[in-house]
Amino acid sequence: MPLPAPATYALTIAGVAKSFAQGSLAIAETANGRNTIRLTILSASYRPALDAEVILTENGIRIFGGTINGTTESGHGRGTIAVAVSAADFNGLAEQQHVPTQPPAGTLKAFLTAMLAYLPGVTLDPAQVTGPTIPEVPVYYDKVVRDMIGQACALAGGYVFEIDYNKVLRAFLPSTRAAPFNLIEGDGHAIGDITVEPQRTAGKYANRVVVMMGQGAATAPS
Repeated sequence: MPLPAPATYALTIAGVAKSFAQGSLAIAETANGRNTIRLTILSASYRPALDAEVILTENGIRIFGGTINGTTESGHGRGTIAVAVSAADFNGLAEQQHVPTQPPAGTLKAFLTAMLAYLPGVTLDPAQVTGPTIPEVPVYYDKVVRDMIGQACALAGGYVFEIDYNKVLRAFLPSTRAAPFNLIEGDGHAIGDITVEPQRTAGKYANRVVVMMGQGAATAPS
């Protein structure tokens, strides 16, 4: 059986094509959190800026989009530096601006549309469902866009939201979305498949058992 053709990757940082060191690429996708990417760039003097946009495609398909949140520089020899770049996906855009006005009550879709004013470069998914009508989401001092959308999704009955790698905002019920792939032992989607890592934390050397009692809870070491 012939081997599959190797994947072709294309990386841009701040719109400029870059190459990354072989074996340095790692993408982590986290449920209810921000997806992240790590890679290393070898060069004579290149140092990417914080908040620069990182776009990575595989065979022409975008598999990551986000902004740099950290870099680590070290020497690599013969006048070359190695810059380890870490970036998080575009969901972070919802953490950068505050909502200064009171959005009106209405459908979930109408609320999301109103939030686009505080999400530069973000568009609403054309397939976004209208969703239920929700009451007015109160604006408090120092309330960021993420908290506003999160509260609206909770009022809508358990919706969750995301800003994907293409800067598209959507809200959906978890039961309506399928996982990107099934976890099957040895299928190659996860390096080493599922890894279990027992750990000890100082001062917490026992497992914890939660026992529900009446209207409260009690914990005991085991």
